[in-house]
Amino acid sequence: MNTAMKRLVVALVLALSVAFGQQHCVMTKELDGKTEQRAYWNGSKWVPCPDTAKPKPKPFDRSSLDKVQISVPTSAKELKAQAEKIFDQTDVVTGKQEMTLALIDEVKTWFKIDQEHPDAIAKSEKLRTMYASYRFEYSTMMDLVQHFFTAIGVPEDTDKLTDADIAKFSRICPDYLRVLDAVGPLTDADKKIESQMRQLKAMGFEL
Repeated sequence: MNTAMKRLVVALVLALSVAFGQQHCVMTKELDGKTEQRAYWNGSKWVPCPDTAKPKPKPFDRSSLDKVQISVPTSAKELKAQAEKIFDQTDVVTGKQEMTLALIDEVKTWFKIDQEHPDAIAKSEKLRTMYASYRFEYSTMMDLVQHFFTAIGVPEDTDKLTDADIAKFSRICPDYLRVLDAVGPLTDADKKIESQMRQLKAMGFEL
């Protein structure tokens, strides 16, 4: 059956449906001119048949994201592995801190002499790159530490920990004190870097 004949048959079916007040579904491409689907003619336009009409998609529920739980180590083996990751990351952070502080000193020196000097501009760009890299690595380290602490039950407010608490966490994971010893000096150095960056910004440096 050619296209013209198909359209004639459809037209006859529609005419009869309208005449008798019935909704007769037929296959048609008239809705969008491309996709063949079941529809009926309501007398003025094509309407998708109830059995094929697509339901409106539900809006994405962002609150479901809050229900996702972060995986934390639980077994002694996993705690040991997590501690080793922290120690590795502290090495990375230490190197980034030293380079950041060295560049801060160099940029400060140049800013006291000539901020527009090519070397001052080059050192400033190096500092921007290094500082961004340092902040990323430091944040990664602190995330690892947070997961480690969560696994052994360390509260967020560590200022109120007693000697008994520290002894308890050390029994849960012997690496607990090693982690504290490794991370503590780096958090102090981070405060120094942020203080130095504030001073540098006051001198005209821009990130």
